[in-house]
Amino acid sequence: MFDIILIKIAIMSENLSLKIKRNVRKKKLKKFLSKYHLKNAEMKPKIDYRYNTYEGTNLLLIDELIKSHEILQDSFIMDIGSGTGLFLLYLAEKGFNNLYGIEMDNELYNTSLFNINQMSLKNKSVLNSVHIIYGNAIQEEINGNITHFYIFNSFFDEDTYLKWLLNIEKSLKKKMRKIKIILLYPTVASIGACRKCGWLKEKRRIICKTQVCYRCVNFLIYENDIG
Repeated sequence: MFDIILIKIAIMSENLSLKIKRNVRKKKLKKFLSKYHLKNAEMKPKIDYRYNTYEGTNLLLIDELIKSHEILQDSFIMDIGSGTGLFLLYLAEKGFNNLYGIEMDNELYNTSLFNINQMSLKNKSVLNSVHIIYGNAIQEEINGNITHFYIFNSFFDEDTYLKWLLNIEKSLKKKMRKIKIILLYPTVASIGACRKCGWLKEKRRIICKTQVCYRCVNFLIYENDIG
């Protein structure tokens, strides 16, 4: 009987913890959106199996990535599937300067342009620090200055990830440099693709315990080997 009571208490504590984490995440996002009158977006029905639908990044996770020092304020960062631009705009607020994004959904792309203009009303430097283009990341030529590629589960299958990684490899052949690939929510497909690239090596995993399901939703960092 006592064991059953302990189990019930443990379940109640876990449920309360999850509720608190969700509320903290929502409040932080709402505060950021309200500060600059930015727009977010809802998930859409999937129309192409190769690409996952939009899902905004938890700002608490971005804080954890910044604290890890895997990205620095002068890093050249590209968000693959940048959605409404919130990841880049949040970094801009934190003093990051060289921020790039690519988005293939026209509605999300237009929302990101709206958000850049909105934030620039209070922070004019955003216009020079955040650059988002409309296009498909597996087709567009990569800016040779980019050193950090951030991707939040944008692709569904391993083959599509491999096509994207091939695009990066082509960029490295034109301009060799040290790069990092930052996977948020690493999947069987994304990890499998990275492991098939002999020029990449797994560096570290970054866990944020304020994130619900942090055992799955975390960062996995890959680097190229230029030695």
